[in-house]
Amino acid sequence: MTFADVENFNRKNGATVVYDKTTVSTYSFAGTSWIGYDDPRYVSAKIGFAKAQHLGGYFFWAISGDNEWKVSSLASKAWDG
Repeated sequence: MTFADVENFNRKNGATVVYDKTTVSTYSFAGTSWIGYDDPRYVSAKIGFAKAQHLGGYFFWAISGDNEWKVSSLASKAWDG
């Protein structure tokens, strides 16, 4: 499922989106469906953590699914900024 698919699912199903500060993750649910994913809000936080730990970079699983470059462009700016 791509990030665009997640956004469409959330919109079409009136899904509840949860930002979990403890695990620094996002998930949404509607009915019996549950989806865990990284959204722009927490990608920036995770990149901030990676930079603070002096890690050499970050990666995305299946970046090709970020059709409109919403998450990946934000991640690039967060890493370079």
